[in-house]
Amino acid sequence: FSCAKFGGGFFLKPAVDEYNAQQSLHLKELEHLMQWLQEHKLDEMRVAKMKMNYCYFNSVTTFCDPSLAEARIAFSKSTVLVSLIDDLFDIHGTREEHLNIIHLFERWDVDRPKVDFCSEKVETLYWAIHSTLCETVEKAFPTQGRSVMDHVVELWLDILKAMFKEAEWSRTNTVPAFDEYITNATLTIGLGPFLVPALYLVGHRLSEDDVKGTQFCRLFNVTALGCRLFNDIRGFEVNVITNITN
Repeated sequence: FSCAKFGGGFFLKPAVDEYNAQQSLHLKELEHLMQWLQEHKLDEMRVAKMKMNYCYFNSVTTFCDPSLAEARIAFSKSTVLVSLIDDLFDIHGTREEHLNIIHLFERWDVDRPKVDFCSEKVETLYWAIHSTLCETVEKAFPTQGRSVMDHVVELWLDILKAMFKEAEWSRTNTVPAFDEYITNATLTIGLGPFLVPALYLVGHRLSEDDVKGTQFCRLFNVTALGCRLFNDIRGFEVNVITNITN
């Protein structure tokens, strides 16, 4: 505190320069993400732009090092896509659309799938996911030394089937047992499709044994459970406040 140069900005200037440089980098990344929304016509979905800002903010706080741009971008894109798929299963989609997009992933094809789309909405979402997955897998290959496509597609298929199960519970007014609900809900929180692909881009090689081993799976499940319980508690609080207000 007695250093005369401290008050003169000797230490402050490098910090300000670094902050400005990172802010400029983040703005460029966000601009790229907004262009990505337009390219895939996702900006026509009402909430996509709002969700992109929120998802990118989460990616910056998770992968804050400036060198982790690819991880931030993959994380942001996948999080938005998971949110839009969640809306399709929870609110806007039909049972036919749900089964259609699951079938597309079951018959995954790097090229054009041999399955027809039942609606424009499913087609838009599928091709946005398809493009993002192919881009992420290609960028992960130099570090991982192998294709991680099968694992990433498996993560998406798991969440789609879990969301379909929740949609069926809602359609049939079924109340599942707590254990059944929580096992399924740790998948529908979406951690797999948006976090794991980003981890492949952080710079560390993750073997198939690593990502499917007991330690990784246990850590992943605990993290997903924490996210799900926090999400449900906040949702319950909002519903209570809304009911009281009304």
